[in-house]
Amino acid sequence: NMVVSARTAQKSPGDQTAQTALQGSSASVAESLKAFIENAQATNSEASRGLAELEGAVAEIRKMLSTFETPAFKGNMNATVDDVIASARALAESSAQLVSACNSNPEEISAATRSTLGSAMSLLGNAKGACRLTDDEVIKHNLTEAVKSVANSTNKLLNAAKQQRHDVSKGPEAQSKLSAAASDVVEKISVVVDAASDMPGGENAKKMWAQGENLEEMADQELLAAARDIARANATLLPAQERSQQTRIEKGLAEGHIYEATLYAARDNAP
Repeated sequence: NMVVSARTAQKSPGDQTAQTALQGSSASVAESLKAFIENAQATNSEASRGLAELEGAVAEIRKMLSTFETPAFKGNMNATVDDVIASARALAESSAQLVSACNSNPEEISAATRSTLGSAMSLLGNAKGACRLTDDEVIKHNLTEAVKSVANSTNKLLNAAKQQRHDVSKGPEAQSKLSAAASDVVEKISVVVDAASDMPGGENAKKMWAQGENLEEMADQELLAAARDIARANATLLPAQERSQQTRIEKGLAEGHIYEATLYAARDNAP
């Protein structure tokens, strides 16, 4: 519209209607450009905030682990086995949400990271407090080691998410590492559930876990779905990577575009 208005105004410099139309078109373009710039700045700001959240979460979990087995770490001294299971479930769910955010909703990374950190902190605190429920040192040790392992795996997940955001050009490779890290968290959480079931009052721990969204369902919804997309993307990507650089140039496809096109195709064709 602006081009048409400009041509009309140029042909008829004395035509006030044409000049007014040109001014209106110019203002509209300026507003659109302003909105585009603001949106780009907001997106960039959110991405930077997401990275900062991830880095902060990693540091916080490391700090908690460094004092977890010392008197300085008090934990939740009112915690029950129910609380441990609830924290474990929350961490499994937030880990899946973090994978989903990194893969398809970057603007949600900050919130997913905070949720993952909060769940990990809650699990550590509740497990530390729940250990008071038994005098059996073996049971205490098993639960303590299980939650420490989960916390370490959670940090690996956060680092994998951070790496993916640092280098989005790696596409399927980074997503594969992220999905593997999330799967490891879920696997380690299952060990926590087993350890909690040996605690006094933990007889129904596994049933309580099954009453919520169980591990298999969560994997189907987020982790396995991501893994299926990645596998299909790789299947399409590998032949493309073997083509010569000249072929890619002739087709007008940069390597990063191949990644994106492959991933979108995989998502569109996923059942």
